[in-house]
Amino acid sequence: MVNNKPLINSINTINLNEGCPLCNSLISLVQLCPQCHRALIDGGRVEDYLSPYDPYEEVDEPGREHPDNCTHLIYCPICGQDWKVNINP
Repeated sequence: MVNNKPLINSINTINLNEGCPLCNSLISLVQLCPQCHRALIDGGRVEDYLSPYDPYEEVDEPGREHPDNCTHLIYCPICGQDWKVNINP
């Protein structure tokens, strides 16, 4: 959350129990940067930045941390601020 406002806008009628709704485009990011008031961008899963092979591995692989949520990097392309946001299915 930024400024106590939700970072995502969900569709009420979709079952969100099938993986990360942001990764699967079931919800969209609808938030402005609190600094420069430009649209924030979803940079994808934080795990994908941790090693060169993470983007190619299975998401639900045994032993991964927090299988019930997906942490996304949300950033402002104008001023460079970023946040880690947990997205729950």
